[in-house]
Amino acid sequence: MCYMFHLVNDVMIFIPSRTIGMDDFSVASCVGLEPLSSSPNREACMVILALQELTAIVAVCSYDCALLFLFSHTTAVFQILHEDMKSFSDITKTCQHSKEAYYEIEDRLKNIIVRHALALHTVGKLEAIYRVTIGIGFGLDAISLCLFFVLPLEVCLNFAPLIYHSLFIFFLYCFQGQRLTTASEKFEIAVYCCGWENLRVKEQRQVLLMLKQAQKPVIVYA
Repeated sequence: MCYMFHLVNDVMIFIPSRTIGMDDFSVASCVGLEPLSSSPNREACMVILALQELTAIVAVCSYDCALLFLFSHTTAVFQILHEDMKSFSDITKTCQHSKEAYYEIEDRLKNIIVRHALALHTVGKLEAIYRVTIGIGFGLDAISLCLFFVLPLEVCLNFAPLIYHSLFIFFLYCFQGQRLTTASEKFEIAVYCCGWENLRVKEQRQVLLMLKQAQKPVIVYA
């Protein structure tokens, strides 16, 4: 929903300001269509500029949506693992009463360990792919915010949409990263409270190794 609002915000702010204010700057994309003050040259130039801006907006929003999907999917994996560990703790209470329960514990524990390892591997891949681009984005956002300190206020008001956009993107990145970190912390607590004291030594060691991995902070650095 936030990214749909981000797309609508770009279309409603950047395309009108780019096409309507053609008299305030040099329009390099409309070379050969002079004079731009007469019809249909002006309308043709506005269409060209709108298509350029729309292409750039779609590219940026596609990147944002891909990032949202990957972060949300990884967060959902940790949330599912948390629920599985809660149900796993219910099984450990009855593991001493039947061998069938122990067989189920072995299978489910192996499954959870493999899925947790894959989730951590996915987080590492996310950081490797997006850390540079997120860092560059944060740097550009910081430069945009510094405009308030170096330009007069009446000039800064012209950059208000850009500054608003920078703050909005910064909030979205922090929000998604915090959701991922919180989900991993809940899984860590579920592992610690899974009833490992009722298991055999072999399964206790497996839970201990998984707990050590879960205690590592899941953070995507920029």
